[in-house]
Amino acid sequence: MNIVYILNVFLITWSVTFTKIVEKTKLKSKNKKIMYLLPIAIVFVLITGLRHNMGTDYTSYDYEFKIFTFNNFFDNFEVGFKALEVFVKYILHGNVVVLMLCMAVITIASYFYFFYKNSSILWISIFLFFTIGSYYTSFNTTRQFMAAGIYCLSFKYIVRKDFFRYVGIVLIGSLFHYSCIFMIPVYFLFGLDWNKFKKKTLIGFFVIASISILFSDVVINSLAKFTNYSHYINTDFLSSDVSYAILLRPFLLFTFIICFHKYIDIKDRKMRVLLNSSIMFIFLMFISMKVYLIYRFTYYVLPFSILLITEVINNIPQQKRKKIAFCVILIVFLYSFVSNVNSSYAFFWQNY
Repeated sequence: MNIVYILNVFLITWSVTFTKIVEKTKLKSKNKKIMYLLPIAIVFVLITGLRHNMGTDYTSYDYEFKIFTFNNFFDNFEVGFKALEVFVKYILHGNVVVLMLCMAVITIASYFYFFYKNSSILWISIFLFFTIGSYYTSFNTTRQFMAAGIYCLSFKYIVRKDFFRYVGIVLIGSLFHYSCIFMIPVYFLFGLDWNKFKKKTLIGFFVIASISILFSDVVINSLAKFTNYSHYINTDFLSSDVSYAILLRPFLLFTFIICFHKYIDIKDRKMRVLLNSSIMFIFLMFISMKVYLIYRFTYYVLPFSILLITEVINNIPQQKRKKIAFCVILIVFLYSFVSNVNSSYAFFWQNY
């Protein structure tokens, strides 16, 4: 069955139904958000955790869990993931399905908490997360997507300019996937104020970015020899054999920013961070055309891009907001429909 279509309909139906219900209540905003998120969290944790042999990493986790002992604790995967295996195998006495459920709980909880604390229109953020937020690709990149979820919790420290706590969150995320450590220097890009740069400087940035994209495959393949990604050399992950369809999301995001840029106040550090995150996402997506592995690094900034869309919609005057929101939801729904046309799903018991 095409699980993506079913879940998208569920999200829209639940959002509309819940909105109609809470309009008649006097619940506090905090309680409304929790009541809205809880059913969605349960559904997606179960869908994510109870899948069977979906994604390229599933069999690796299954095999790793079966052979895991304290003697190979520091082999193959990060220590955070190994600690999670210890918890599931020796404390819960579970199997790989329980492991997947625990990873799903950590992932969903991290992303939902991020949107719960920062989104002005929660239901739009959640819908965008599950439609254009690369969520279903996490079935192939479970640990990295979990690390990216943890990384999202650093957002408030980026806004507050608290570098040391930011690094703390990054280090926690890197316990589940080493790639998170590369986000430490990115901290200094989030606060860039483009209004302070002269036109010649901006042109220089554009030229450098263009050259970086053109030669990114050569540079990244060379650097990969000195990192944990050396085993990807001469594989599809460091190749340029990628469909141009991958550029549809950055194109839609770029179009949205251009059309509604007047609602992005870059004097506000939060909005400036979100805008710069979106620029990074677009840039990384172009590089991923040359080196597919870079696509995975978009996980770390894409949630911030989703939040930008939500906050811009919230800044639009009331009389236009509903129409704009409807158009965004419709376009995103159609994108999800087309991009997931071949999606299939099986629960673990359907293959046992």
